[in-house]
Amino acid sequence: MSYHQTASIQEELHALYEGKAKRQDEIVLLILKNNWPASLSPTQVHEIYAAMGHPVCPVTSIRRAMSNLSKDNLAYKTEVTVKGQFGRAEHTWKFINHEIPKAGVQMKLL
Repeated sequence: MSYHQTASIQEELHALYEGKAKRQDEIVLLILKNNWPASLSPTQVHEIYAAMGHPVCPVTSIRRAMSNLSKDNLAYKTEVTVKGQFGRAEHTWKFINHEIPKAGVQMKLL
């Protein structure tokens, strides 16, 4: 589930919000993928998201999308931090490229 419902809303609205949240997840994944192998903070992703011409959304929506991508094993939170929107340290996330084997993993030859 992409949309995290915290208030009582009609079922039709929930479906609409869920669709918007899934689309945000897809866009955030695309941003991380297009910037791989770099890692990006939620604020950095939010800036790229806005520069792409997408509707304005809170940075917390980007954070939610990044957490969802981590749960889906499509991105991971790194130990690298950068200065965020309000001067506080923010962790960065990185796209998981499942096509490239991780260091130390041997590929099986056919």
